[in-house]
Amino acid sequence: MPAHRVVALVREAEDQARLRGALRGTGVLLPCVSANDVLAALAEQQAIAVVVTAYGPTVTDAIALTRVLRTR
Repeated sequence: MPAHRVVALVREAEDQARLRGALRGTGVLLPCVSANDVLAALAEQQAIAVVVTAYGPTVTDAIALTRVLRTR
């Protein structure tokens, strides 16, 4: 069975490590540094989930990305 792909707009290394741990070897985390990177990753590869950080200084990026994804 192929690994699940999870695209994440999560910049902090600790948060990325938690996500990798949650996947427990059954998935691949594709960390992104911008909303454009997330959209590019989704265009290039199938993903089962998109994770965004919804707190701190990046919350505005998360809200904007969520709106774009919902529109599409």
